[in-house]
Amino acid sequence: MLLNAGNKAYESDGSFLQNPTMNSSILEKLADTVFYYTAYPTGRQRLAVVEALLKKHPCLREPDTSFSGMYGWQQRLTYKMANYRSKLKRLEVPCPELDVNSLRRKLPGERNPAKNCKRPKKAEVNYLPPHSSGETSDSLEMERQELLNEIKEEFRRITTMSLEQS
Repeated sequence: MLLNAGNKAYESDGSFLQNPTMNSSILEKLADTVFYYTAYPTGRQRLAVVEALLKKHPCLREPDTSFSGMYGWQQRLTYKMANYRSKLKRLEVPCPELDVNSLRRKLPGERNPAKNCKRPKKAEVNYLPPHSSGETSDSLEMERQELLNEIKEEFRRITTMSLEQS
C-alpha cells in the first residue's frame, strides 16, 4: 500500500520514497525469496533481483548512490543475505548447503575454512542433496542399475539394426 502511494508520488512529481522500516521489511522478504532458490547468489543474480524490484517500484531508486540508483540496494541485499544465512545457522535450520560452509559443525581437528566449497565450478558436481523421502542408498543404486541395463539393451538393439542394414 505504501509502495503504491510512493509509485504514484514518483510518477506525479518524481519524489523518491525514504522509509528505512519499509526498506528493512522489503530486504527481509527479498532475502527469504532469494534463499528459496540459492543460499549464495552471485552478483548477477543479486543485480537481477534489484533490477526487477526497481522496475516494479521506481520510487525506491536511490539516485545519490549511483547513476542507476541500484548500488545501495545491491549492497544492502548482499549484507542481508549474509545476515539471513547467519540467522538460519543460529536457528539450526537443516540446510546442507549452509552446513558445508559452517565451521561450528566440524570436529575440532577439522575446523579449516571451507574455501572453494560455497559454489561448485562450472559443470562440476560436488554437492549431493539429501535423499528424497522414502528413498535409500540401496533403492537409488537399484534404480541406477535398472537404467544402465535399459541403456545397454537399447544400445544392443541399435547396433544390431545398423549391422542388419549394412
